[in-house]
Amino acid sequence: MKSYNFQKLLMKYVVIFLLIFGYNHDQGLAAQNKKQGLMQQAEYTKKYNFTVDWFTDNIPTWEKVLHQFKGEPNIDYLEIGVLEGRSLIWTLDNILTHPTSKATCIDTFYEDKVKQRFRVNLKASGFSEKVTVITGSSQFELKYLPIESFEIIYIDCSHECG
Repeated sequence: MKSYNFQKLLMKYVVIFLLIFGYNHDQGLAAQNKKQGLMQQAEYTKKYNFTVDWFTDNIPTWEKVLHQFKGEPNIDYLEIGVLEGRSLIWTLDNILTHPTSKATCIDTFYEDKVKQRFRVNLKASGFSEKVTVITGSSQFELKYLPIESFEIIYIDCSHECG
């Protein structure tokens, strides 16, 4: 288990907070980077089969918030609510670039076609070996994970129970 000093622990939870709440209150930044975001989106989607995009406009924010983790060894990333894999794959491609960094994702994959699309996208990314995929509700699956071992946790999931 990794040891944390107070500053690292605080930074960890600040990153989690910023990612959860978008850190996108600065609409000026979003507008300024919209053209760049659209260019990134066009380039980004060539290789994958994404049907929705709630992420691309956040790329400038993620770059700013997560830059300190880029290329660092042994970064463990948890994403709750992965859907088709757009943010996960971007993170693997741009932040978790060190060979020892890895990701875990949890999703209910509410339809088989969504899970299949995610699997196809993950395979196309070339990062399958760096990702642990857990199918199920985070309400139940999180208790089996060592949450303190993750440097970055991104929560972007449905809050419906059914």
